[in-house]
Amino acid sequence: MKNNKEIKLFDSKLFIANNKLLFGGNVVYDFEERYHNISSFGLENQIQVFNQLINSLNEVNLSNSTKAETILVFSQILRNLSKKNIKSSLLTIGDSLFSTTYARLISLFGSEHQLYEVIHTKNLAEKPPENMTSLFVNEDFNMEFLAENYFSLILINFDSVNNQIETVFAESIRIIGKYGNIIGYGSDLQQLERISGYLSDDIDIYKLDSHRYVININISSDTSVKNGVTEQIFDFIELRNREIFSSLQFIMSQRPNSKNNEWYRVIDQAIDNMAQIETIISENHMFFDNKDLVFHTNEVKNALLDFKYEAFLNRKHYDFFQSNLYDCYNDWVEMFSIESKNFTGANL
Repeated sequence: MKNNKEIKLFDSKLFIANNKLLFGGNVVYDFEERYHNISSFGLENQIQVFNQLINSLNEVNLSNSTKAETILVFSQILRNLSKKNIKSSLLTIGDSLFSTTYARLISLFGSEHQLYEVIHTKNLAEKPPENMTSLFVNEDFNMEFLAENYFSLILINFDSVNNQIETVFAESIRIIGKYGNIIGYGSDLQQLERISGYLSDDIDIYKLDSHRYVININISSDTSVKNGVTEQIFDFIELRNREIFSSLQFIMSQRPNSKNNEWYRVIDQAIDNMAQIETIISENHMFFDNKDLVFHTNEVKNALLDFKYEAFLNRKHYDFFQSNLYDCYNDWVEMFSIESKNFTGANL
């Protein structure tokens, strides 16, 4: 990069001017902001490496928007690691053409920096760097094995995880460390609508063309993003539970006298509400302290189903199934109340 010269990158809104990377006139990364760099990798060296990355992209047969996207991701890696002087772990989720380059880039900040990639398959033609570990998952991108890991930077290819985008994004929010960044990129702007409920105000969105985009989410120490997601989940469950409680009051006080009366309509509604609760808890299990909550939620749903199908057919067992439902539901309510109190107390 040369001072006082503006260079447009890859026919996009991305520019380099005065050692600054700009997008639409806004600074993405300032290579002269020395006070923000507390790493051992100097800004002059960062500028040199960044130029090399740009030159390498010029030689690759990719669309201009994809090249611009890649430069934005590179710049966010540099910005994130410049703010740290400790060992950092980075995670990439989904297929990436540049995961090996990412691994080599972060090693310039320290040989102890590690990159993990979560993928379906891997091209083994190229030997990966020593600081790179590939983790293979099935089609649903179940990442429970990362439960105890925390990362300073997570890169998500939304196109690769499109069918599980909400689950992957929620899990990423849980395992990102304080002051970390989640960077997502893809080719369908509607993907952003699917995760809009998870997004906070501290987010940068770079729209490269009518389809491609990059988002950068800054996770602050107050974990406002995580808390916002968890609050929405608890609100949803509490709303459905109020409806279930009302249904239970009716079906516990009445007995079905035919297969077509109001009693069956009400219990079906309760079963549907409990199934919705089970789904949202299962998909967002990472936000709950009690890992048995999913199991106990399923127990309540099964108790409702047993009561529905046995209450009319086996009148002599009616009291048993009613009592079982009563006990399962009360145990579940107590368990969920503890979770809710823990969440509320942690955010006072």
